[in-house]
Amino acid sequence: MAISLYLSNKNVSAVVGAGSSAGVSVSSCFADVLMGESLVNGVITNAPALKEEIALFLDAHGCHGKDVSLVVNSTLIQLKPIEFPNMKEKQLQLLMANEFSDAENRTAPLYDYMMLKSKNGSMNRAIACACEKSFVETYVKLFSEIKTKVVSFNTGVTALVKLIEFMPEFNDKTAVIVVMDGENVQNVLLENGRYKISTRTRLFSSDGTDEIVGEMQRNVSSMVQFLASEKSEYTITDVYFCGANPDDLNRFYSFGVDMNLNIQEFPNDRRIKFSGRDEDARLSNFIYPVGDLLKK
Repeated sequence: MAISLYLSNKNVSAVVGAGSSAGVSVSSCFADVLMGESLVNGVITNAPALKEEIALFLDAHGCHGKDVSLVVNSTLIQLKPIEFPNMKEKQLQLLMANEFSDAENRTAPLYDYMMLKSKNGSMNRAIACACEKSFVETYVKLFSEIKTKVVSFNTGVTALVKLIEFMPEFNDKTAVIVVMDGENVQNVLLENGRYKISTRTRLFSSDGTDEIVGEMQRNVSSMVQFLASEKSEYTITDVYFCGANPDDLNRFYSFGVDMNLNIQEFPNDRRIKFSGRDEDARLSNFIYPVGDLLKK
């Protein structure tokens, strides 16, 4: 069994299970709120406090000292969809470095990529990633100090896109996937089933308020306007929410009617299996760690 752990400013969640290219079998999943202000935009601001909270979290669920795959979102990790012809790995690494305009300003840049689906005979597609090597190293060091080894480092966006490409629900869809995560909102835009762009915004409203409905409507509207500005031949038809309070999700349907959009919770997939009967153990609540366990 593998462990995938997702960390954000306010929340920590983990999934224990086995993943393959055919699906994911989840034996257990758990989540908690981070009490301290130890993470801001993925940057560790209080290492001692964060170490203590993570150690307690892993201890409580029998995972302390075991290897983990770590998932983090941050604007300090740049993501960019790229297209390229067949080329050798060394050439691809050079291509990615040239794709990021501020590459020369990085002290010790770290580049990676995740291949995306492409049609037969078309150019190769990938999501290119760039960050400072020290950004990853701070996490590796912190976890090593609580006797836990980080065996892989992934972004929430790439984990989510991997899951989207796996699910036939999203074939040919032009849609927005909205992940509500404490005070942060992550948007992923699909254009005809293909990853287009992702954005990260701050959420100022609280659950259960009228303000959160208006804020989510403005958030979705900005994605609709962006796609229109690209002069796309496609229009957004669906919006899928992850991590939304069930009552708030019901209230979001109202602006879906106004904007002619289908508003819904991110769907389950029969090949993603959760054991147990915990009502919170569903895909929309553990989107990042489940996507991380899935193999391409």
